[in-house]
Amino acid sequence: MKISVERHRLNSTLRRMSAAVGASAPILISASQERLEMVAVGKEAVIYTGVDAVVETEGSADVMLRQIMSVLRSLPNGSVSLESVKQGLAISGGGTRVVMADFPDWCDPKLPEPNGQGQEIDGELLRSSLGGVIPAAATDNHPIFGSVRFDESEGLLRLVASDTFRLAVRDLPGTLSPGVFSVGVRALKRMLRALGKPPTYRVWDAGDYVWFSVEKTGQMGIACDRSDYPRYRGWSPLWEGRIVCARAPLLDLANRVVALDRKSPAPAKLSFSEAGIDFGAKSPVGMVSGSLQADHAELSAEVTLRFNSLYLADALSNMATDRAEFRLAEDPLARPKPVRIADANRSEVWNLLMPMRTG
Repeated sequence: MKISVERHRLNSTLRRMSAAVGASAPILISASQERLEMVAVGKEAVIYTGVDAVVETEGSADVMLRQIMSVLRSLPNGSVSLESVKQGLAISGGGTRVVMADFPDWCDPKLPEPNGQGQEIDGELLRSSLGGVIPAAATDNHPIFGSVRFDESEGLLRLVASDTFRLAVRDLPGTLSPGVFSVGVRALKRMLRALGKPPTYRVWDAGDYVWFSVEKTGQMGIACDRSDYPRYRGWSPLWEGRIVCARAPLLDLANRVVALDRKSPAPAKLSFSEAGIDFGAKSPVGMVSGSLQADHAELSAEVTLRFNSLYLADALSNMATDRAEFRLAEDPLARPKPVRIADANRSEVWNLLMPMRTG
């Protein structure tokens, strides 16, 4: 193999691959026709991508991603040459030549391949929907709740995440579900960084991997879990009370509490009445309080509940319009029951949040 390629183009592509699978992954480089094709495999994901190049001799080489990125950083801008040699892969540029050893354990007959066309999904819709549910997932690598569930609701795609204390759900209007499976949050975040912000993604289910493809950028496969997911649809009790208020002022109050002490924010005390919502939070570092007038209220009695301020802020941030709807179960003080916090104008965006304690 012998090729010439612009350093900045190759470097940006390798950085994208590093974001997807980590810098310690091995990378297979293949030259054919007028393109340099690359594939890197990590513990949870694999990414296929490439860059235009001037190919003198076809061939392939396999090295460590970290090594080739380190060598490229040391070279000046301009054209660089990659050549297969007996010792491994030689990179030349700006009068400097560096030879890297082959990666000895590359041969893997089970290398997953992105075979499929996939379901086209609006890029902004997918990113905003994932951004709305990911904060609700567990952060301790939980085998079930440390993931986002790609579910199906009446044939359309639904995204679900929970850490057992809260649940976030986003239905994607007009988007067919590519399948039912769970994908780790860490790998999803890597995918979003690696593939950037395209106008559309193509997503498809292919056995042990779910694939995300972006035209002219690459294809990334993430190992998915097909084990049973908790029956979250049954977590919702019968709703007896309803109150609607402005979302932005309430979100601002919750964010102010979190800003006072992000590591251990004070509980947010919400008192619901026909008049509206009284908000209060008190901690050693400060106090936040405020009142919101209800746009609509259907309550049999006044109710006071306390919530984790960070969880409340995340739930309110998950909404798209300017009105938040709280649904309360019958007699929520008798036994803690989840509260439904939803977008008052969009049925596809909703959350369940468990009160911390009553009083």
